[in-house]
Amino acid sequence: MAAQVGSIAHLASLGSDRVDTGTGALAVLALALASAYFRLLGGVVAARVPMVMLAIACAAMQGVSQVLLAESTSKAGIVISAFIMGATVGNLLMLQALLVAEAFGVISFARSIRSS
Repeated sequence: MAAQVGSIAHLASLGSDRVDTGTGALAVLALALASAYFRLLGGVVAARVPMVMLAIACAAMQGVSQVLLAESTSKAGIVISAFIMGATVGNLLMLQALLVAEAFGVISFARSIRSS
């Protein structure tokens, strides 16, 4: 999660430094749009597939997006990498709470979150 926050914090400057200011802005836009769309889609998918597998897939996809962001030097590469990362950002946040609720039950959810 720390790498996710750090990447988002530096995304605009990464695009601006490697290509131009417009690329930085477009990368942030791509991340935000993908995050909103894929979080809605993730809620539907989470009801149909094992949540642990979905969380593993999202974490792996986010790792790939981090590597792609680190290596991208073109406008298309940075924006596509940011979009891929955006597809995982909201889902990983959502899945964290859902996995805790699934493991400990809805009644003990608040207690288990508080103590973790």
